[in-house]
Amino acid sequence: MKPYFIITILCFLILATSCYEDLGKYDYELPEEPIVFGVADSVFRVSVGDSLKIRPLLNHSKAEKDNFTYEWQIQIAEELRHVTYTGQNLEIQFGFKAGSYPGIFSVFDKSNGMKYFYPFTIESQTQFSRGILALCNDNGQGRLSFVRPDSTVINNLYQSLNGGTLPNNPIQLVPIINQANSNTGHTRYWILGNDEINPGVSINAGTLFFEATLRDNFFAPSSSIEPNYVYPTFLGASTGVFNNKLYLGTTSTQDISPDYGRYGNAIAGDYRLAPSFIYVDFQYYLGFDIKHYQFVRFASSGAYYGVDYKVSTVGTGFDPKKPGLTSFSHMLYLNGSTSYAYGTDSTNNFVEFKFMLAGDNFVTDYVRDFARQDLINGSNLWIGNQLGIIYFTSNDKIYRYNPINEEIIALSADFGAKKVTMIEFVPNSDYIIAGTEGSLYYLDIGTGKTGNIVHQINGFVGAPVDVYIKN
Repeated sequence: MKPYFIITILCFLILATSCYEDLGKYDYELPEEPIVFGVADSVFRVSVGDSLKIRPLLNHSKAEKDNFTYEWQIQIAEELRHVTYTGQNLEIQFGFKAGSYPGIFSVFDKSNGMKYFYPFTIESQTQFSRGILALCNDNGQGRLSFVRPDSTVINNLYQSLNGGTLPNNPIQLVPIINQANSNTGHTRYWILGNDEINPGVSINAGTLFFEATLRDNFFAPSSSIEPNYVYPTFLGASTGVFNNKLYLGTTSTQDISPDYGRYGNAIAGDYRLAPSFIYVDFQYYLGFDIKHYQFVRFASSGAYYGVDYKVSTVGTGFDPKKPGLTSFSHMLYLNGSTSYAYGTDSTNNFVEFKFMLAGDNFVTDYVRDFARQDLINGSNLWIGNQLGIIYFTSNDKIYRYNPINEEIIALSADFGAKKVTMIEFVPNSDYIIAGTEGSLYYLDIGTGKTGNIVHQINGFVGAPVDVYIKN
């Protein structure tokens, strides 16, 4: 055994010595990487239909030789596909619709097989990508107008682009935006009206071309569809009250599916909802049942709970299951702890309810007569902010209302005795946008301001009833 053991030891020593002697100096030279200017992490903006030209600069010792090949790949996420172009420069007629398109510019070094990648983004838009889209009522006929950034007004857009007519007696312009998928983004608008024959149409958000009728958006439409009020949802669908029943747009498919956002059956239950209701995305619905005259709740999934809720009182309180109304006006959700509802009681007084809904607990604060009965009529418009301040219209005036002290003050804006036909908050600002026959106005409601007119846009055909501001 000893000779074998000795031989084994000698082999091990020889192997170890050879490994030790192999520990020499090694100089590894990384291949020269091309330096590309004008593409990486850049955003290229282009209008739909215009030429897009991207001409990167390549810095490399072999840049002047035929040493590289190039590829451009543009992702069209909502269609689950991409398009590919070759060549050092990208020069195309941009024919995709308005939106954001991520891309990759690839450089292949033929001498060593290395491939390098440079990300970029294309932002495409149309002439309707920035401005104000306004739905107007022209003596009962729906009209669509667009305000360019320079405040010039384009009227009768729908008729000009599509050759048809909008719903009569227009009531809403609903933007559909998938906030959970930036690749999808803003897809369409719903335009709704009190029109038995043509209650609603949808148009493409970028081109304003017709896409579908409201009837097309129901899996099984009823013979008559009356839109009462519709909310856009976070996931890029819509939910609303039609024929005084609650409907939810489906989100169980991919948002590129033609069935995405379509309405199934009405939420079952023994109720008839008033047009004005509270919808808190992913939390709950709260409506007023004009069949039994009581507040009713629904789960975020749409399940009807009716008056299956507990009632707690933090102030003088009221009974939401028997509120004592003879007609219902509207609801306002201001924040998680403050909501209001309004209606007329048995003594013909316009009354105000303050409350909050926390899960299955209906927390009531008070019911009281509204402070200015003389300002109430059948055409009041109401909005409220998270700070608890409410604004409402009465004929040709807009009023600021603080429910805490019941102070009601007329804003200083003078509309020339024309009736106010719409009011909305301008997002992320201290302004209200208001409409009258032929005009829109920006009113300053910031700290210490009294609602004075800071900007006026004239030239509309009809009176604006709803707008969407695109920045």
